[in-house]
Amino acid sequence: MERKKPLSKYLLPHEVCEELDRLKTQKEKILFMKQYQSFAFKTIVQLNFNDKIKLDLPEGKPPYRTDQCPQSTLIAATKIAIQPIGRLVVGSDLPALKKESIFMRMLESLNVKDAEMLWRAKDGNLEELYPKLTKKLVEKIWPEIL
Repeated sequence: MERKKPLSKYLLPHEVCEELDRLKTQKEKILFMKQYQSFAFKTIVQLNFNDKIKLDLPEGKPPYRTDQCPQSTLIAATKIAIQPIGRLVVGSDLPALKKESIFMRMLESLNVKDAEMLWRAKDGNLEELYPKLTKKLVEKIWPEIL
Protein backbone atom coordinates (compact mmCIF):
# COMPACT_ATOMS: atom_id res chain seq x y z
CA MET A 1 0.00 0.00 0.00
CA GLU A 2 1.46 3.40 -1.03
CA ARG A 3 1.87 6.15 1.53
CA LYS A 4 -0.12 9.23 0.51
CA LYS A 5 2.04 11.96 2.09
CA PRO A 6 5.46 12.21 3.71
CA LEU A 7 5.60 11.35 7.39
CA SER A 8 5.73 14.09 9.97
CA LYS A 9 8.61 14.24 12.44
CA TYR A 10 6.09 13.38 15.16
CA LEU A 11 3.45 10.69 14.88
CA LEU A 12 0.56 9.75 17.12
CA PRO A 13 0.54 6.12 18.32
CA HIS A 14 -2.07 5.01 15.79
CA GLU A 15 -0.10 6.65 12.98
CA VAL A 16 2.96 4.62 13.93
CA CYS A 17 0.90 1.42 13.80
CA GLU A 18 -0.74 2.33 10.50
CA GLU A 19 2.64 2.95 8.92
CA LEU A 20 4.02 -0.23 10.49
CA ASP A 21 1.25 -2.16 8.74
CA ARG A 22 2.52 -0.83 5.39
CA LEU A 23 6.13 -1.93 5.92
CA LYS A 24 7.22 -5.27 4.50
CA THR A 25 10.47 -6.36 6.15
CA GLN A 26 11.39 -6.91 9.77
CA LYS A 27 14.36 -4.56 9.34
CA GLU A 28 12.12 -1.74 8.04
CA LYS A 29 9.72 -2.22 10.96
CA ILE A 30 12.50 -2.16 13.56
CA LEU A 31 14.14 0.97 12.11
CA PHE A 32 10.79 2.71 11.82
CA MET A 33 9.69 1.93 15.38
CA LYS A 34 13.04 3.10 16.77
CA GLN A 35 12.67 6.36 14.85
CA TYR A 36 9.14 7.06 16.09
CA GLN A 37 9.31 5.93 19.70
CA SER A 38 7.22 8.36 21.71
CA PHE A 39 6.34 8.05 25.39
CA ALA A 40 2.67 7.45 24.54
CA PHE A 41 3.38 4.78 21.91
CA LYS A 42 5.86 2.88 24.11
CA THR A 43 3.48 3.07 27.08
CA ILE A 44 0.60 1.62 25.07
CA VAL A 45 2.85 -1.11 23.66
CA GLN A 46 4.19 -1.94 27.13
CA LEU A 47 0.67 -2.09 28.56
CA ASN A 48 -0.36 -4.50 25.81
CA PHE A 49 2.62 -6.87 25.86
CA ASN A 50 4.05 -6.76 29.40
CA ASP A 51 2.30 -9.56 31.30
CA LYS A 52 3.37 -8.06 34.65
CA ILE A 53 1.29 -4.92 34.10
CA LYS A 54 -2.41 -5.25 34.82
CA LEU A 55 -4.80 -2.33 35.10
CA ASP A 56 -7.51 -2.49 37.73
CA LEU A 57 -10.28 -1.84 35.21
CA PRO A 58 -13.15 -3.84 33.74
CA GLU A 59 -12.43 -5.68 30.48
CA GLY A 60 -13.81 -4.51 27.17
CA LYS A 61 -14.58 -1.19 25.57
CA PRO A 62 -15.55 1.48 28.09
CA PRO A 63 -18.56 3.72 27.32
CA TYR A 64 -16.61 6.92 26.59
CA ARG A 65 -17.29 9.88 24.30
CA THR A 66 -14.92 10.03 21.36
CA ASP A 67 -12.89 13.17 20.83
CA GLN A 68 -13.32 15.28 17.73
CA CYS A 69 -10.14 17.38 18.10
CA PRO A 70 -7.98 17.82 15.02
CA GLN A 71 -5.16 15.33 14.97
CA SER A 72 -2.48 18.01 14.61
CA THR A 73 -3.26 19.44 18.06
CA LEU A 74 -2.84 16.13 19.86
CA ILE A 75 0.91 15.35 19.75
CA ALA A 76 1.75 16.93 23.13
CA ALA A 77 -1.70 16.25 24.58
CA THR A 78 -1.30 12.51 23.96
CA LYS A 79 1.77 12.30 26.21
CA ILE A 80 -0.02 14.24 28.95
CA ALA A 81 -3.16 12.10 28.66
CA ILE A 82 -1.23 8.83 29.00
CA GLN A 83 0.85 9.87 32.05
CA PRO A 84 -1.66 8.82 34.79
CA ILE A 85 -1.73 5.20 33.55
CA GLY A 86 0.57 4.04 36.36
CA ARG A 87 -2.03 5.05 38.95
CA LEU A 88 -4.53 2.57 37.46
CA VAL A 89 -2.61 -0.64 38.12
CA VAL A 90 -3.82 -3.42 40.38
CA GLY A 91 -2.64 -2.68 43.91
CA SER A 92 -2.56 1.13 43.68
CA ASP A 93 -4.29 2.96 46.51
CA LEU A 94 -7.01 4.57 44.36
CA PRO A 95 -10.57 3.27 44.67
CA ALA A 96 -11.83 1.32 41.63
CA LEU A 97 -14.39 3.99 40.70
CA LYS A 98 -11.68 6.69 40.68
CA LYS A 99 -9.49 4.50 38.43
CA GLU A 100 -12.35 4.06 35.99
CA SER A 101 -13.03 7.80 36.02
CA ILE A 102 -9.38 8.62 35.29
CA PHE A 103 -9.29 6.06 32.48
CA MET A 104 -12.46 7.50 30.90
CA ARG A 105 -10.95 11.02 30.99
CA MET A 106 -7.79 9.66 29.39
CA LEU A 107 -9.75 8.04 26.56
CA GLU A 108 -11.89 11.12 26.01
CA SER A 109 -8.83 13.36 25.69
CA LEU A 110 -7.18 11.21 23.00
CA ASN A 111 -7.65 10.99 19.27
CA VAL A 112 -10.37 8.39 18.60
CA LYS A 113 -7.87 5.89 17.13
CA ASP A 114 -5.37 6.33 19.98
CA ALA A 115 -8.17 5.89 22.51
CA GLU A 116 -9.10 2.59 20.87
CA MET A 117 -5.45 1.51 20.99
CA LEU A 118 -5.34 2.29 24.71
CA TRP A 119 -8.47 0.39 25.72
CA ARG A 120 -7.45 -2.57 23.56
CA ALA A 121 -3.95 -2.54 25.09
CA LYS A 122 -5.55 -2.58 28.55
CA ASP A 123 -6.96 -6.00 27.64
CA GLY A 124 -3.87 -7.16 25.70
CA ASN A 125 -5.79 -7.10 22.40
CA LEU A 126 -3.83 -4.56 20.38
CA GLU A 127 -2.83 -7.17 17.79
CA GLU A 128 -6.50 -7.48 16.77
CA LEU A 129 -6.29 -3.88 15.58
CA TYR A 130 -2.68 -3.90 14.32
CA PRO A 131 -1.55 -7.47 13.55
CA LYS A 132 1.98 -6.47 12.54
CA LEU A 133 2.69 -5.03 15.99
CA THR A 134 3.72 -8.24 17.73
CA LYS A 135 5.36 -9.13 21.01
CA LYS A 136 8.24 -10.72 19.10
CA LEU A 137 8.87 -7.44 17.24
CA VAL A 138 8.67 -5.40 20.45
CA GLU A 139 11.14 -7.77 22.19
CA LYS A 140 13.69 -7.07 19.46
CA ILE A 141 13.32 -3.30 19.80
CA TRP A 142 12.60 -2.65 23.48
CA PRO A 143 13.25 -5.79 25.55
CA GLU A 144 13.48 -3.62 28.68
CA ILE A 145 9.77 -2.76 28.61
CA LEU A 146 8.69 -6.39 28.66
